[in-house]
Amino acid sequence: MELATSIRIENSVAVVTAMGDRGSIVTLSPTDLVARGLPDGFGLRGVGAIKSDLSTWKAVNFDEYAFGVERGADQTTLAHDAWTFVHKDRRYVVPALVLMRAIVQNDADLLKKLFQAQSLEDICCPVTSDVKSVERIVVSSRLKRASKRKTPGLSALLSWLYSFPSARRCWASAYLSAKQGRIGLTLPAAALTFSLYGAHFRTSGNVYVTQLSLVDVEANEEPLPFASEHPRQISVRQISSKSEEEWEAQLALASKLEISEDIWQAVEPILARSKGRGPKADNRKRLGCVLQVISAGSTWSEAARIHKCSVGTAADALSRWKQDGRWSEVTRALTQFGISL
Repeated sequence: MELATSIRIENSVAVVTAMGDRGSIVTLSPTDLVARGLPDGFGLRGVGAIKSDLSTWKAVNFDEYAFGVERGADQTTLAHDAWTFVHKDRRYVVPALVLMRAIVQNDADLLKKLFQAQSLEDICCPVTSDVKSVERIVVSSRLKRASKRKTPGLSALLSWLYSFPSARRCWASAYLSAKQGRIGLTLPAAALTFSLYGAHFRTSGNVYVTQLSLVDVEANEEPLPFASEHPRQISVRQISSKSEEEWEAQLALASKLEISEDIWQAVEPILARSKGRGPKADNRKRLGCVLQVISAGSTWSEAARIHKCSVGTAADALSRWKQDGRWSEVTRALTQFGISL
């Protein structure tokens, strides 16, 4: 999957340049960014009810994120916005594009509007019951796809973005950042509750987020005067993902899947007993790939990317290990390190 490297505004339309897996350069439209422009998350998926106040998020260099998801480019500095926050002693890194997708609920038409000047006024308008209060914010019929998708969550998010000063600035900052050649946002004054649906985990303890879905928003500011009665708590959707306890268990398991020196010393003599194919040193990568699939539920292609081992090589190795009995010995050896297969 590509990584967006730059953005520019041409004839009032955003044009994104992205780098592919093998260094190829492709051009993306704003609507493409719903599914492209960031690598897919793999290995670790699904966590519910992380709550984080955006005022505690710290800006970081986007290059850290790019290298964290193994898309770093030599001699290239990427200027996009990214932030880090800490939750339960674990550090999460979130790029601006992930947050953009979340606030428009992965709606391609809304994402396109996000990169246009003064577009929020084209999308929303207040319906008032009297001059002092706003009954609701409605989606403009000019945005056909959004109007067809009048889900409570989407309407609630747009109402928040339209009615609170820093939320409005957040929306406008996407276009202003694009004019400067970067994908960026000004964080609103709010606390978010969200689920993560894709991430890259590193044994350093960092989690590089690739997709999140908002559960609710709690505004930490007064609404604009025309929306004086607007609630500060905005409910977006019900949580239906894995519990936070399951997520933490996944992260703990991923830490164990790193083939440490102690683990390798225990299993290397077992795997080295047969000539096999390729250098014996590659058995460490093959084992890591196999464990990623069996224990963490990753696909073979995901595991191969994590451990830098081809799918065929790892799958063939597992087949040979099972046939000659070495796999049974390996699984017994791994139990002493808390890895049960």
